[in-house]
Amino acid sequence: MKQKPPADDAAALHTTLSAALSALQIHCREPWWLIGSAALHVAGVPDIAVHDVDVLVSDGDAMRLLAQWHERIDSAFQPERGDLFRSRFGRVSGFALPVEVMGNLELFRAGGWQAVRPTDREMVEWQGLLVAVPSLGAQCAILESFGRPKDLAKAEQLWRYLRQR
Repeated sequence: MKQKPPADDAAALHTTLSAALSALQIHCREPWWLIGSAALHVAGVPDIAVHDVDVLVSDGDAMRLLAQWHERIDSAFQPERGDLFRSRFGRVSGFALPVEVMGNLELFRAGGWQAVRPTDREMVEWQGLLVAVPSLGAQCAILESFGRPKDLAKAEQLWRYLRQR
């Protein structure tokens, strides 16, 4: 069993979301979601370590966000498995945790590109912040579709959590 993440993971996530949410609210004209570890953490899944904040947005919203944060984009960063994913991508530094903006994220599966778009959207109150995430079932489906070992491990952890609830 994984160890519980340190308390400062939650503090770093709260600091990052506190700073980033206003830009999401101002610049996003279409629905957006947190996905990945940050989404699992704010949705209450225990023992999730958060190393960055993944934000899924439309292409236009990604352009607006990345223009807003252009001086903070980490242009040297290369996402893992670039052959598997494509999007209007930018990793933004200057927050407690890096924020990864993914506009119109697509996943290469079954010989073609498929849009990654959650089937639903829930607003979760977490430590005084209101954050948009997919439902836990939709998050599990996304993680499983990615197919990478780290995503499959998170999906299994999420399934264990859901069975125990």
